[in-house]
Amino acid sequence: MIKTSRIRLPVFPLPGVVLFPNSILPLHIFEYRYREMLKDVLDGTREFIVINSEADDSHDPVGCIARVIQVNWRQDGRSDIITVGSDRVRLNAYCKEKSYHSAGFFTLHDVPVHFTQISCVNELKSAMNQLISLVGRVYKKDLRCTFSEDSYAEHLSFIAAGMLELDASEQQRLLAIEKTIERIELVLPKIHLHNKELAAMAAIESAFGA
Repeated sequence: MIKTSRIRLPVFPLPGVVLFPNSILPLHIFEYRYREMLKDVLDGTREFIVINSEADDSHDPVGCIARVIQVNWRQDGRSDIITVGSDRVRLNAYCKEKSYHSAGFFTLHDVPVHFTQISCVNELKSAMNQLISLVGRVYKKDLRCTFSEDSYAEHLSFIAAGMLELDASEQQRLLAIEKTIERIELVLPKIHLHNKELAAMAAIESAFGA
């Protein structure tokens, strides 16, 4: 496990929301403290940290950096933004110099997949390609995304996690894991199960012309 320290960034706690690297997260900014945060973010790195907050306002120490890629302002000062997940981070210090919190953190990097585990990675690629094909058949969508042999394993594992309907606690567990193969071994059975369900739906539609 490799960690690199970085400067402080604003923290945006969201109940039940887990952001994965490279995933898209739209947000509606309406509270005054987060309006101030957004202004500061846009004047700086365009980045802040999204963490999954619990009902008692405790924070999980692992979150994900969100980078703002689009902002639509409303006349009353609220805004709708589009963000994309970047690095995973482990928070190590909070401070409140403004109306919102900031935190220091370490950037997390997965332990790479060993060459003896490549077959598991390839199985996930195959299962995800099957999933995309089945989704296209069931929902009559022309989906052209495919995962090739050289798809990056860590990136692939987070895409797979984002494709599944999981509760926040399961998503948080997958975000915090620091071994790619461990994350793949957790999502792969779920992808296979989802594929079986979609295949059954496709068979029914084919048989009855639904």
